[in-house]
Amino acid sequence: MVRAAIFLTILSFGFNQGWYHNGLQTDVIRLSDFFCGYLLLESLGRSRPGRPVGRWIAVLGTLFLLWGFAGYLGSVYNSKFWRQWLDVLRSLLTFTALARSFDTERRLMTGVWALATLAGLEAVIGLLQWKFGALGLGSFGFETYGGGRVSGTFVHPNMMGTFMAGVLPLLSPFVLDKNRHFGGFAISVMLVVAGLVLTFSRTGWAAGFAGVCVVMFFAVLSRRAAPAALMMAVLAMGASAGFLVLKYPDMILARIETAASEVDTDHPASRLSLALEAIEMIEERPITGIGMGNYEDEVWNQFNLRTHTTYLYVAAETGLIGFLLYIMIPLGIFFCALRDRWSRNDNAARLAIGVLGALTAIGIASLTDLSPWADATILQFFWTLLALGVASHRLALEHDETTHESMAAA
Repeated sequence: MVRAAIFLTILSFGFNQGWYHNGLQTDVIRLSDFFCGYLLLESLGRSRPGRPVGRWIAVLGTLFLLWGFAGYLGSVYNSKFWRQWLDVLRSLLTFTALARSFDTERRLMTGVWALATLAGLEAVIGLLQWKFGALGLGSFGFETYGGGRVSGTFVHPNMMGTFMAGVLPLLSPFVLDKNRHFGGFAISVMLVVAGLVLTFSRTGWAAGFAGVCVVMFFAVLSRRAAPAALMMAVLAMGASAGFLVLKYPDMILARIETAASEVDTDHPASRLSLALEAIEMIEERPITGIGMGNYEDEVWNQFNLRTHTTYLYVAAETGLIGFLLYIMIPLGIFFCALRDRWSRNDNAARLAIGVLGALTAIGIASLTDLSPWADATILQFFWTLLALGVASHRLALEHDETTHESMAAA
């Protein structure tokens, strides 16, 4: 029952773009919250050896939420504060529920398979969008990019690109080593690569590539990559991406060439111009920020566009103190995963390497994309990655301690 709740909780991230879209998304949000509540209540009755990492992440997240009120009380516009604050709260509750529920190896792998299934479904929907167009998703209130850029169930291709870029390195380590689920993970990775390419998200391409490179580097360094499996993984990902690149070279090149316009400060809609505008906001209110959700009301460029940089977005809305709290959370998990990649537990080690790559991908995507903060699904995915990192760290420590005690007794 708990494994089913874990699976359904993560699967319900699809069609979940925030509190302010259509009725279907609202129903999915309620479903997700119901399963999170169930997982929290179920975990309260179990006594598990405590590990400080998960508690510290929860404390930092709580402090971040409380600090949000500093900007709220000092801001002029408060209409969208609760929307953003509640999205962060729901993500923190998701983290707490999943981190406590991933208390066995089987449950932890259920979470990985749930993300693989969700990413596969998004990729399949994206491929169908590419081939046949909107698929009727417009009737649900979703923007459609059929025939141009795919968005899956997301409201914009860049959001789907960021999601795919984060999932790809998370799943990759399970293809780099011999395991009984090699075939299933290989198919999932190929689908994710195809979906990522068709989003035409330059940020997603760069983040996904960097994340996979980090995974391969640490897998080889930690002796977790069998040469044959490594070759097969490279060929599978290369074939999936290469086919689409060779089939649509002009579209791919045109998308890359437009990146030059993003650093043109003479254009008010370029990403560099928007970033400089965000820096001015931070300079005006460096301590408390302008308040969560208030960025849209504070922008002054002629297009009313928000910055494409998550780091500047968070710093502008929550101030430098809020930004510091925000950055400390993934860094803590990252350094734990660096240690866990040497674990004697194969799944814990593979997952730790995947978390390293996924956090790298999200970190790079955050440089030129606002999805990890402004989109509810990416925000929940980010905190789910943290929950996987906490759970794999606990599994690695418990397994290594048990192994050490057995060797000492012998």
